[in-house]
Amino acid sequence: MLTRALDSITGQKFTDFVLVVVNDSSEREPVDQLIESRGQALEGRVVVIHNDSPAGRWGAMDNAIAAVESDYVILHDDDDTWHPEFLEQTVRHLDTTPDDAAVGTRTELIFEEVRSHKIVELRRQLLATDLNTVSLLEMLKQNYVPPIALLLRRSVFAEIGSFDNTLPVLADWDFTLRLVSRFSVGFIDGKPLAYWHHRETSMGDEGNSVVADAQNHQRYNLRIRDKFLREGLQNGDNLGPMLLAAELFRELDTRATLARAEQSRVFDETRRLSADHLEVVHASIVTELSTLHHEIAGLRADVARMISLQETPPAKPRFSDRAVGRIRRVLGRR
Repeated sequence: MLTRALDSITGQKFTDFVLVVVNDSSEREPVDQLIESRGQALEGRVVVIHNDSPAGRWGAMDNAIAAVESDYVILHDDDDTWHPEFLEQTVRHLDTTPDDAAVGTRTELIFEEVRSHKIVELRRQLLATDLNTVSLLEMLKQNYVPPIALLLRRSVFAEIGSFDNTLPVLADWDFTLRLVSRFSVGFIDGKPLAYWHHRETSMGDEGNSVVADAQNHQRYNLRIRDKFLREGLQNGDNLGPMLLAAELFRELDTRATLARAEQSRVFDETRRLSADHLEVVHASIVTELSTLHHEIAGLRADVARMISLQETPPAKPRFSDRAVGRIRRVLGRR
């Protein structure tokens, strides 16, 4: 996956950047070989840090930020990717919009799985299609701007601190809450510029944290809300109560979504049953008409024979009785 991430970075139209690769206690040689294989594409623009002991995702980010000086900072996980214009457009936005402390982009979720050491894409889905701004109100519900889609000014870390290394999941949401509660954050709408890759069936190193650690998300979601709520009560700010209200709203919204889905299912089932009933009625009518058709055909044949037998009186009464009986049977069906 690091190979794909490096391709994503070296494929950027904007090239005035420094890449810091943090190898968090994995084997050194494969990482060094991959960097060397990029040759001039990264020459003079890459710093490699090999951690002797694991620092974790956010600790590795802190190591990277401390390793170089730059105006802007972004976290690029080794399993995510960018559109070639990502850096070009986000850097331009921050260069021309000094009031924004950061900028996010439209993001596309890419669902995939690993088969025999190969990545197979399953489907794609745009993230938060109903939103086109980075809003504190919406961020209170959940994080819809992942780190791969968020370019930050370095200066914000001095104001709000770094990522919380004590959180195994949702540290990015905790950080973004602090960010949007203090600063304005821009948003570049339109085509997706960031690609957030999810592997639903993978765990461990091959798993995306949102999927592999799903069981922890709800627990730490509440823990983060509790933290801000306590701080709000102690310091007199309103972020904690707002998070509490947002969680209640999110729960109501989830229940409403489930209710709408159930309502839709009931309507679909009703329509299906109605259609099935109509098909049964239609089949019954077709059978009835087919029977009538055959009996009418028989009557026509009888009438034709009656006419032809008018010249043979002895047979006429017996045949006429049979024909009349057939006519009565047909009339009796009406």
